[in-house]
Amino acid sequence: MKKFLFFAFLFTTSVGVALQANTNFSFCQTFDVSKLSTTISSQLNYSLGLTKDQEQQLFKTVNSFLAEKSKFVSLVNTDKQSYLQKQNALFDNFKHKLNGILLLGQMNKFLALKPSVNDPSNALSHLFY
Repeated sequence: MKKFLFFAFLFTTSVGVALQANTNFSFCQTFDVSKLSTTISSQLNYSLGLTKDQEQQLFKTVNSFLAEKSKFVSLVNTDKQSYLQKQNALFDNFKHKLNGILLLGQMNKFLALKPSVNDPSNALSHLFY
């Protein structure tokens, strides 16, 4: 019984480590600017109750953000520090642009939508992380 529990623990730990090692790879592999722009814009439109004008402006801003991010997203695997610096600067610029599009209440709702962890299957993670 002890051997079984030991091997079960060992297997579970090995699978967890393998999944963590592949997180960055899958993050880069799922980075499709056009698809993500549409998905994120739709989610934000629904969550924030945007007007037609806001929808159009938001889509352009999200698409521009993701196009810029696509230029350095591969750094997440090779130079995490550089990636984080570029991501933070780009996101700060993105938030500044959103301030001109969203109302204060909408902006607060947007910031509250930040996923608690970086999950590549959650489109919003590509904005925040």
